[in-house]
Amino acid sequence: VACAISSAGSTSQSKIDGSGGSAGCTTSALTNDQQYTYKVFQKDTRGNYDVGVLIGTFSPSAAPNPVPTTTSISPTSKNAGESEFTLTVNGTNFISGSVVKFDGSNRTTTYVSSTQLTAIISASDLTTGGIFSITVFNLSPGGGTSNAQTFTVNNLVPTTTSISPTTKTVYDSGFTLTVNGTNFVSTSVVKFDGSSRTTTYVSSTQLTATIPASDLTAAGTFSITVFNPTPGGGTSDAQTLTVNNPVPTTTSIDPTGKTVGDSEFTMTVSGTLFISSSVVRFNGSDRTTTFVNSTTLTAAIPASDIASEGTFPITVFNPTPGGGESNSQTFTISVTPPTPNPVPTLTSISPSSATQNDSEFTMTLTGTDFVSTSVARFNGVSRTTTYISSTQLTANIPSSDLTTAGNFPITVFTPSPGGGESGSKTFTVTPAPTAPTVPLPPVGEAVRPTTIIFSGKAFPGGKMFMVDKDIRYEKTVSQDTITNDDGTFYTSFIGILQGPHSFSLIIKDKEGRGSQTKFFNINTLVQDFVVKDLIIAPTVALAAYSVTRGTATVVKGYATPQSGVVAEIDGIIKKEAQAGQDGAYKLTIDTGPLEFGSHQMRLKQTLVGGKGESDYSPLKNFIVSRVLLPKADFNDDGAVDIRDWSIFLFHWGSKDMEKRMKIDLNNDGKIDISDFSIFVRNIRKK
Repeated sequence: VACAISSAGSTSQSKIDGSGGSAGCTTSALTNDQQYTYKVFQKDTRGNYDVGVLIGTFSPSAAPNPVPTTTSISPTSKNAGESEFTLTVNGTNFISGSVVKFDGSNRTTTYVSSTQLTAIISASDLTTGGIFSITVFNLSPGGGTSNAQTFTVNNLVPTTTSISPTTKTVYDSGFTLTVNGTNFVSTSVVKFDGSSRTTTYVSSTQLTATIPASDLTAAGTFSITVFNPTPGGGTSDAQTLTVNNPVPTTTSIDPTGKTVGDSEFTMTVSGTLFISSSVVRFNGSDRTTTFVNSTTLTAAIPASDIASEGTFPITVFNPTPGGGESNSQTFTISVTPPTPNPVPTLTSISPSSATQNDSEFTMTLTGTDFVSTSVARFNGVSRTTTYISSTQLTANIPSSDLTTAGNFPITVFTPSPGGGESGSKTFTVTPAPTAPTVPLPPVGEAVRPTTIIFSGKAFPGGKMFMVDKDIRYEKTVSQDTITNDDGTFYTSFIGILQGPHSFSLIIKDKEGRGSQTKFFNINTLVQDFVVKDLIIAPTVALAAYSVTRGTATVVKGYATPQSGVVAEIDGIIKKEAQAGQDGAYKLTIDTGPLEFGSHQMRLKQTLVGGKGESDYSPLKNFIVSRVLLPKADFNDDGAVDIRDWSIFLFHWGSKDMEKRMKIDLNNDGKIDISDFSIFVRNIRKK
């Protein structure tokens, strides 16, 4: 008997003789999953085989891979931030195709034996602390994933070396704090005086944290630490952030005076940057003070402070850290009761509107019954005020009042005795113009940088300043561009992202005076942008902001060389001049034809040959007074008052004879009681 095994479709057969009347076929050269047939043959006495009998078909298969097991790993932990290393995994049923997995992800594996593997664990696996599973996977057939071993990445305890900034002031806005040190991880948290703050991971040696304005409401020293979470981790050493008290300012007091022998009273002090520990001082001595808000304090003034006549300084003191003493307001104690101040009336304001985010400006207020202590108020807040006459005041309106569009009440307040607040006039802040909304390219799409060019004529030696604002960012660009000797300029911005931009341009002359600001809304989505042939308005400086009618006042500044400069007063052209080769011009304005009171002046320039003209410069306000101002008006504000008294006393005590001679009011070459008498006679003259 013989047997034969053949693959499907094969015509050849392998016969193997058996013995003892039986036969069996054994072979190891079979292919897994290949189909084979099995036949048995019988041999006659002459040695010939018959056609055989088909016993059946079969397909051999490989033995299945085992499921691996793990018993240990080495090492079992590392510190965050360490470099890559080789991990050894011990266990059973490892095969040449086994793969080590770190937290479920395959790692490059080397087969050592059926009981040991090694794997490369990269530095990127060690950036952040945590507990991670280590398993082994065997491929099919059979196979599978082993049990897990635990690998721990420990966070280190962080250290801090410095912070920036190290100081802030009460009432500052929120800011970004930079913390430098070592062993920072992506989950590190900056703590302000023990409280977590929103933190951004920059690198293993630097973090930034958002410190809100609410952390800056009180002065003190505050610890800045960094916390790394478990496993490992901990809190760093501390750096110190100091929040200083601001130096306060005062704008007015109420009342401004009392009569000798009056009883105790409560004084209201208005100003800025007051804090809960602010103290009102009467003639340098602390008085019991109540904090109302950051702009108002009240103080108890005892009867002993008003037992004798005189003038006394009222100040506000903020304690350390930081802090200091404010400017002073004058409180007058007289023998006879002062005449009650009238209630002011307000009839008009000029200007009555501005554009959102404009620069600070001077407002003129017209009405009746104004006194030297009257104060203009913008939306209920006192503003620095100059007394011109009983019918006119001017007030400085800071740019911070123009950040929000809307309608705001303007009033005049006169302190006691008597006094009160006027009716209001409306000041309108119109919304700032905005560039058209243009959709940005999709995320990931390339944006071609573009170029923006500005050129034109201004004045020689001018320095250019620009602000570029698009819907993605805003940045101030201080150009090194200096205008040429003929006033021409050319500047370009290369690498500007495509999209809508809003540029503002101002050029300052050699003496630091700025031109009229020009605004440009530019869309660079399609192509580069060129703004050429600009003509910048001349700069303007007034020799005096208050003059007596009939005297001359001088106006000067810079324009394009040889250009014509035109001065317009109250909408009427009053004077023309020509700029010199250096761009300087000078105009002398006769005030004889002008009415008493406030006037507005603006200038423009026309290029040689009529080749174009500029816009008008910003408005300048000046006062034409009714009478000759006395020499005692040392600060040229149109009145002889406590401010001039301070200047008089300063020069009186000076050892510098040149300064002392500035108060020689009778021009006799001496500083004595005669000059003092002249000053007293002129005080409050307007």
